[in-house]
Amino acid sequence: MNHKETAIKLLADGFIEDFIEKLEGSDKFSELLHESLSEYIEDNIPVRGVENRCDLAFQMLDRIRIISYKY
Repeated sequence: MNHKETAIKLLADGFIEDFIEKLEGSDKFSELLHESLSEYIEDNIPVRGVENRCDLAFQMLDRIRIISYKY
């Protein structure tokens, strides 16, 4: 690994936790996840009723975790 690659890896490692915290606290990110889940459910899971689809989306949202891995 050359100096540039090493420096970029160190920057990524140093800032990823802060970025994840900002992402998890972002209303925009939450809206994107909910919208994406709603579309996924609509296209892939045969659940009847808006309330049932919403409940499923919230249950799936509860299971999403954003983590960082140290290499």
